[in-house]
Amino acid sequence: MTSFFGPMFISDADLANQSELDWTYFSIPLMDEWHNGAIWTRPFSAVAVSDDGKVAVMGYTVSDDEQYDHHMFVFLNENYGEGEFSYHSFDMGLDVANPQNEDGSYVFVDEDGNPYTDLIFSFFFSGHMNVIFTDNNSKLMFVDNLILQSEQENEAGETTLWPYETFTYAFEYDLENDEFHYRVLDGNINENAANPNYEWGKDEIYLPWDTDNDGEIDEYNEDGNVVMMNGWPIFFYATDRAFHDNNYKIVKDEESGWIAAVWQDGLKEKYANDGIEGFEDWATVPEIAICFSEDEGETWSDVLYLNSIDTPELADMIPEYVYPALEIGEESDVKLHLMFLDDNSFGSAATSPAYGLPNGGMLNYACLGITFTTAEENYVENSLIKSGNYPNPFRNSTKIRFSLANDESVKNAEITIYNLKGEKIKKFSNIRNQDSVLWNGKDDSGKKVPSGIYFYKIRTGPFTETKKMILMQ
Repeated sequence: MTSFFGPMFISDADLANQSELDWTYFSIPLMDEWHNGAIWTRPFSAVAVSDDGKVAVMGYTVSDDEQYDHHMFVFLNENYGEGEFSYHSFDMGLDVANPQNEDGSYVFVDEDGNPYTDLIFSFFFSGHMNVIFTDNNSKLMFVDNLILQSEQENEAGETTLWPYETFTYAFEYDLENDEFHYRVLDGNINENAANPNYEWGKDEIYLPWDTDNDGEIDEYNEDGNVVMMNGWPIFFYATDRAFHDNNYKIVKDEESGWIAAVWQDGLKEKYANDGIEGFEDWATVPEIAICFSEDEGETWSDVLYLNSIDTPELADMIPEYVYPALEIGEESDVKLHLMFLDDNSFGSAATSPAYGLPNGGMLNYACLGITFTTAEENYVENSLIKSGNYPNPFRNSTKIRFSLANDESVKNAEITIYNLKGEKIKKFSNIRNQDSVLWNGKDDSGKKVPSGIYFYKIRTGPFTETKKMILMQ
């Protein structure tokens, strides 16, 4: 990965070069009804336009009216905004079962100890997103999050939320088939799950206690309680700021069909501010999260995380409100352009409750150059050894494969993994009669290593080969 970071400069001439515009407007009757109706309904949405005359408003609603509550919607016009908009909707209150501990007790219970029976994943701390057309203008897409919640209200009319169970999704509307779809982007797999290489697919709701989707709890702790994966894809740790401090962007390179989803993640920072041991250095460190698709959103890469601790170019910065643009060059060379605020004081002081100081920040520009390889592209033959690792980039683990160039198996080999500084991270010795090893991203002491570029060096007899791989936590 190559990068350029620097302040964003805008000339006075650009600001002064304005033109007069003649504005007209129209309204959509159902949205007027939501705004003025006796039953409260609030939409969260964005507008997308296509070069063939389509105009769409896509988002979701929360409402006291059951027919609109927890619903994703699209208003679509295919005549440049002239005439009526068709309405399409989908219930996004996705039911999930309450998991049980080893003794049969339920994980999620109310203050009286009664288990919740109406758990759903749906929208809540979300709504700051954009919408794009994809796949020759036949689909609409946006990125946002879903949080675990109960539909049961307390005496104050409030529902219960579990903030640590918040995860990022890509949402899609297929115009031709009138279908809504969703896919999790940051659903990590528990390394103790029965299938640690499971990949979540379209229209599968991510279950943080069953991350390989086999219907079984992944892991119990020593007390017999369910172990769950966590998520907090919001740049500020405080839940009372999450409604305002979420930010999800999606962009497309028109020629190639590549898509990039960009958001800010605050899980480690939330751990730090909740006093969880081992995360003390993360108290004011939000992360930039990046995920790519090279096939119009059908499949997605692992998430790449950038932060001021592991990314030297971001040292001493507090990156917030990231806005991307995507450019694909020859041979799938990816350039991701980013604009973001480097905050002078962490948190927003503009609205109540206020966090941080109202002392501004610096608008910054970054250009990231990333080269992806497939399993086939990374399995390259030289005159002596052929080797490769997949997936690459990877998040949890990667399999390093190897053989002699004449397809003979390697009878005895060793593999050493190094970081960019040339320091030895992990060594696999006395590899006998195998054609692969699995690296789980840990060093020789069993400690997880940070995201970054690593090299593996294979040695068998007098022959050696070195290859690059990218770890994305």
